[in-house]
Amino acid sequence: MPSKKFICLSLMLQLLSSTSWADPLPGREGNENIYTARFGQTRMFFYMSPEKAKLTRFFSKDVSQRMLHRITEAELDCPVNEITPVATTDPDPISYDLDGKPLYLDQLGSETFIGHAKEVKRLAELALGINITALSQEMSLIINYDANKFHQDQCPVQYNYLKHHPHPIPRYTIYQDLTLINWEMAEKTFSGTILEDAESEDSFIMFFSNNELCCNVYTEPAIYLGPNQPPEYPGAATLSPHSPIPPIDYSASKTPGSGKGKRISVAVRGLVETSQIDELESRAIPIEVDRPKILESTSGLKTYSYKNNIYLREVENSFPISMKMDRVIRMSDIDEVEVYTSNPEYNQDTIEKISKEFGITDSIESTKVFHLIKRGEGFSELSTEALGLDGEYTLLILNSSQIPENYRQYPVAIDLTRQGTPWIQLYHFPHNRIMCVDSSIFPDLSLTPIDEILFRDGIYDIAQSDPNTIFQKFFTLLHLIAVPKMANLSEVSFGN
Repeated sequence: MPSKKFICLSLMLQLLSSTSWADPLPGREGNENIYTARFGQTRMFFYMSPEKAKLTRFFSKDVSQRMLHRITEAELDCPVNEITPVATTDPDPISYDLDGKPLYLDQLGSETFIGHAKEVKRLAELALGINITALSQEMSLIINYDANKFHQDQCPVQYNYLKHHPHPIPRYTIYQDLTLINWEMAEKTFSGTILEDAESEDSFIMFFSNNELCCNVYTEPAIYLGPNQPPEYPGAATLSPHSPIPPIDYSASKTPGSGKGKRISVAVRGLVETSQIDELESRAIPIEVDRPKILESTSGLKTYSYKNNIYLREVENSFPISMKMDRVIRMSDIDEVEVYTSNPEYNQDTIEKISKEFGITDSIESTKVFHLIKRGEGFSELSTEALGLDGEYTLLILNSSQIPENYRQYPVAIDLTRQGTPWIQLYHFPHNRIMCVDSSIFPDLSLTPIDEILFRDGIYDIAQSDPNTIFQKFFTLLHLIAVPKMANLSEVSFGN
């Protein structure tokens, strides 16, 4: 008869195996399913076959041990971008082109790189059931903020193919197979791609940790000038503004120090007939993007209602908050955040106005007020227990963060990778909105790392040509007003 210890261990293993978040995330080794999600006109796919993982490991070894690297211009013409190396076995140029750019004798490097792109094409066609033409490839070393910028890919090789190919031809979709490879990333760091979603106004971090291989596919329609007419380069960029993220701390309480390491991005681009992408999407597993339902009041103010019972409500006027404090709470359960508490009477007028706004009838004596200040890197997990909130509360959160002009407000995040979704969502939370959330949801949220690339305005950053205007000094300041739990928030009328 098996021991009680053995039975308990078996039950734990069964429980873990039955939960989706115990499995590898979409696009990771060990998860061979194909997943899809939509961001505007961009259709994303996540896949990783055993053959693709093996190929990626071999390529990573080649990059580290068999190639020398020289920095050159990226495919996108802008003053700051990913560091794009030329793979070469000879450190000195053999000649220069008409523009004075060096030419290298890179026989082994080219063979390795081009051969890898052809293998990526072959394995993608096999795994996804598509045909890729007009192949090109680009490798980037993602190291620090200075080399990264929001952009929208132009794909000149693919547009050149469409322009010169005899017409009429089938409708094509631009295909970008992006593989992320850990290249000496420090422990407890993460990287990935940050993407702005125009529909929700939120930002999404396509997450990549330091201990995995990751493959994301971005597909977007080629823009045609008219019936039976080819597109022109540069094409209309339909992919949402996005930027690589250099390795940064994941947890505010666990940091490797100033050296975060680096990663490799390998983009293999091509063209796929749109009908094949449609068919691929129809059989892939859909991942739902939690975009808010927008409710508009009679006064024109909007409430953004998320499916996880988080609400962001616009207010006509900002509410002043006094920072007069009773005491400082030093809490190990809230990572690297200064937490202060104050007497609700110090903000009685503001609390009464907000209470009227949300239909709260409880007396001010039952209200608690906290102030949270975050200045450092890494996600800071939140905790009602650390705040001493026993019982059920509704939390009304005001944002007074000090963010420079031309940046966006993303002070609060939710790590959806814990639920099996391959991204972290950053909520667009400007000063003229109040976040409303139950205390039961509060521990799922985190304060966003103070890494300036996470707060950039993508459209502004694309147009910005002077990297010296980047301003990195800011901090997050949130005010929490905790009131006894309101009626089920899903039943509260936010549209009045």
